[in-house]
Amino acid sequence: MGIFTKKWEKTRRREQERRRREAMAATIDMNFQSDLLAIFEENLF
Repeated sequence: MGIFTKKWEKTRRREQERRRREAMAATIDMNFQSDLLAIFEENLF
């Protein structure tokens, strides 16, 4: 049981890390899009 628990912990930690990276990437992407929109609107007027 000990080995299984260790393996599961490692998998869970890796999964959390991946989710955190995806969340950060999504945040950066949204910031980038709003920056692009701002630039576009400035050039429009």
